[in-house]
Amino acid sequence: SLVWALLLLLMMMYIVGIYLTQAILDYRLSNADSASTHSELVEYYGSLGDTILSVYQAVTGGVSWNDILYPLRTQVSGWMAPFFMFYVALATFCILNVITGHFVDSAVTVAHSERDKLLVSNVRTFFERFDADRNG
Repeated sequence: SLVWALLLLLMMMYIVGIYLTQAILDYRLSNADSASTHSELVEYYGSLGDTILSVYQAVTGGVSWNDILYPLRTQVSGWMAPFFMFYVALATFCILNVITGHFVDSAVTVAHSERDKLLVSNVRTFFERFDADRNG
C-alpha cells in the first residue's frame, strides 16, 4: 500500500505540474511585453521539472508555499490560490497521512511482536526457575 500511496502522490504532483506549467506558459505568451516581471514565475514554474520541484517543496516544507503561491496569485490569477491551497491540503492531509499511517502501523506491529516474544521468554524463565528437578 505504501508503493501505491507514493505513486498516487507522484502522479498528483505530475498532473498539478502539467496544469501549472501550461497555465504559466499561456500567461507568459499572452503577456510577452512584460517579460521582465516574470522572473519569479520562471524560477518556480519555468519548466515542468521546475514546477514539479516547486509543488513538491510546497508540500514537504522545502519552500514556504506562500512564496511559491505569491507570483501565481498576483501575476497570473487570483483563482490560482484556491487551486494551490486545495492541492497542498489534499497532498498533506490525505496522501502524506496515509504514508505516515503505514509507517506507524509497521512500528506498532513490530512492537507487538517484540512484546509477545518478551512475554514468552519471561514465562519460560518463570517455569524453568520453579522446575528445579527438570521433570516438567
